[in-house]
Amino acid sequence: MGIGNIIKRVFSWIGETLKREFSFISGNYRILVISWMIMDLAMEMPVPNFQYYVQALGGTGLALGIIGLANWVCMAI
Repeated sequence: MGIGNIIKRVFSWIGETLKREFSFISGNYRILVISWMIMDLAMEMPVPNFQYYVQALGGTGLALGIIGLANWVCMAI
């Protein structure tokens, strides 16, 4: 049994397990959940570099704090 077959079996097992565990999610709700997961991942990617971006534009620590506070308030609303 080669490494390719082992990898195939592992991914097959993972796929079947995910289908079984999340079988209650179907139709439009499934599309909504999948798109939310992709968007959340994509939105979090630039966050570690945002501080350097603001500083390169001449922003201070206070500006970063105000931006973070505004973001938090908007998310809370």
